[in-house]
Amino acid sequence: KYKTYDYSIFRLNQVLHPGDSVKMNFEQTYTTNGFEYGTGSTTVVNNGTFFNNKNFPSLGYNKKYELNDADVRADYNLPERADKAGREDSKELLNARSGSDSDGINFEIVIGTSEDQTAIAPGTLLKKWTQNHRNYFHYKMDNQMIDFYSIVSAEYEVKKDTWTSNIDSLVKPVDLEIYYSKGHDYNVDRMMTAMKSSFEYFSTNFSPYQYEQMRIMEFPRYAEFAQSYPGTVPFSEAIGFVLDIDDEADVDMAFYVTAHELAHQWFGMQVEAANVQGRLMILETLSQYAAIMVLKQQYSEEKVQQFLALQADKYKEGKRRQHKQEPSLALVENQDYIYYAKGAINMYEFQNQIGESNVNLALKRFIEDWNTIDGKLKMKTDRYATTNDLLGYFREVTPEELQHIIHELFESIEPLEIPNI
Repeated sequence: KYKTYDYSIFRLNQVLHPGDSVKMNFEQTYTTNGFEYGTGSTTVVNNGTFFNNKNFPSLGYNKKYELNDADVRADYNLPERADKAGREDSKELLNARSGSDSDGINFEIVIGTSEDQTAIAPGTLLKKWTQNHRNYFHYKMDNQMIDFYSIVSAEYEVKKDTWTSNIDSLVKPVDLEIYYSKGHDYNVDRMMTAMKSSFEYFSTNFSPYQYEQMRIMEFPRYAEFAQSYPGTVPFSEAIGFVLDIDDEADVDMAFYVTAHELAHQWFGMQVEAANVQGRLMILETLSQYAAIMVLKQQYSEEKVQQFLALQADKYKEGKRRQHKQEPSLALVENQDYIYYAKGAINMYEFQNQIGESNVNLALKRFIEDWNTIDGKLKMKTDRYATTNDLLGYFREVTPEELQHIIHELFESIEPLEIPNI
């Protein structure tokens, strides 16, 4: 046992053969002793607890805990370490965000919390009860999901609705829920509209949604992000719920961020990406594209161009901070100004060039073949998708005379010419 790293090695009494199973029980406690300015833990708080599967034990070796700062590695005489493995790395092609311990899990959980709070996790709520002045919630996911989930607990108001497909009457309705702190309902209607619009666009153009419910849960502004998990999106109050949005002057970021996070139910939940260079193009750039298409349906082209101008500014600022050669989108590592900002601009240009319907056809085929749970190529190769696979689908739908733009937009490492948006 290595206490410094909370890492333990266990030897089973009997060898575990393929197809066998073993039950393991873990008991954990979490205590916060005081706090420090800027560095204290806000995982478990009085109202607005938010943590995820990283707080539970995992199996196998986790590269995320390796030293990655070049100077620190040099102090320990360690070789340079790339942010991401190369696309041909046979070991990392087998791994995705959830690590090496699973491809899909059967998820069921019972959560206890304070009597005045609602606890939320992925899955259908099977039972709710109160015992000894505590509320309990029993959730179970209807089908397999990736090993990536969160648990949130707070005092909530809730807005509920249902999405029903306008295109296909055979598509199952989806229960929609937005959990928010009392008084933080400024943008809840915008977010609900974004949920419905996103489900309509993504289900029609990419593939059916895989779960029976979708929940958005507000959490305190100790952090300012939203993050998509199977059927759930913890969403900071700071970037959606309390934004003051002027429809004439502003881009509706509450709407856009909601659409982006729901896009991850397809690009991240249905299709995971191998833990190699380019992974975040699949997860983030494609979600940027999908959200822009929903934004384009809801708002004017002028608003889309305003959003792209913001991305151009973010790209320029990110590029100014870098001292290394910029990678292509297809080989991006952890440079968020590339996979978010440049990715949004380039994908929008790509659909301008070859047509939105062609891009969507490529993504539909990509999802069908590389679905993490049952994609035929995922099953055949026993590995996760890469940008090399994705660009193959792009090439299939791109006319011969426009094939060059795939290289220019996604494979070129030449400096990006920022359009005058």
